Amino acid sequence: MDQIFTEGFDEKYANMALDVFLRDYAQFEAKDLDNDTFKKFVRDLGLNLITFSEEKSFVKTVRFLDWFVVDDADIWVNMELYIFKKENIFSAESLVAISSHFAS
Repeated sequence: MDQIFTEGFDEKYANMALDVFLRDYAQFEAKDLDNDTFKKFVRDLGLNLITFSEEKSFVKTVRFLDWFVVDDADIWVNMELYIFKKENIFSAESLVAISSHFAS
């Protein structure tokens, strides 16, 4: 994770990290979510939403925010705004997946 922060947090690295978080979700414990590196990842993820251009990035991010119970209202609001701005990149299947995570 630290390498991601030093080389620059972009959509490619965000997707790689999200893949790991989502794959290993069951192995995380509450204490892991209080880790400074995890908090920095969430913060940088929220700041870099504006740079995302791929449908899968938005779907993975919303799934991550839902599964890891990220309660930062700013990130959720920003995610919603960027989804509306970039709605033309989403398939119907992705919009349903995104909506289900917002509903949770």
